[in-house]
Amino acid sequence: MSARTRWLAFAAFFVAALVLSMPMRVALDWFGLDRTGLSARDATGTVWSGRIEEAALGPVPIGDVKAGLAVMPLFVGHARVAMSRTDPDPVTATVDVSYRGFAIRRATGRFAAGRLLAPAPVASIDLTEVSAAFVNGRCVAASGQAGATLAGPLAAALPALSGQVSCENEWVLIPLAGGGGRIDLRIAVDGRYRIDMQVAAVNEAVAAALQAGGFRPAPGGYAIHRAGAF
Repeated sequence: MSARTRWLAFAAFFVAALVLSMPMRVALDWFGLDRTGLSARDATGTVWSGRIEEAALGPVPIGDVKAGLAVMPLFVGHARVAMSRTDPDPVTATVDVSYRGFAIRRATGRFAAGRLLAPAPVASIDLTEVSAAFVNGRCVAASGQAGATLAGPLAAALPALSGQVSCENEWVLIPLAGGGGRIDLRIAVDGRYRIDMQVAAVNEAVAAALQAGGFRPAPGGYAIHRAGAF
């Protein structure tokens, strides 16, 4: 082995050791994970084996998760962090950040809707192998299955809404439909979102609950539209 090769090997080993010993709290800022909308109350451990407490992606609470950085993607300019939790419901997801954009890969689990769909009566969102990639501010690839669990009177009237995740220009589109109801959720890389929800008027009790929640009469039932930013 030449002196130059030994030096390069030592430098690579030193950089890898430095990165792997980096505190998780520092890594979240250094790798720009906050640009993905990922936030946390606290982070402990190292990037190799850490824990993120009260993690959230935008307004969607994820909870306490284990987190670890993949080493090899660093050599091609990507910071890839795998996250998982087992309580109260199993959740797994990977966040990938590069200088051109970021991606969420193979997100699976049940997530509390939090403020995301308010005032639409959605209790939780179920994701199965959902991935979405953004490059230069546009959605370039999206896939996977999404579902929603409703709350209140709509839970009995619309027991299941689901759909395939896809891209629509700069938006990732999550269409949820079934049983006379439909929610179209669009999210952009900069945190903007649009929610369009329409529900058929199935009975007077549901109609009253919808109107109390801000829904307005529309062709075929009741509708609500919201737009904002995380």
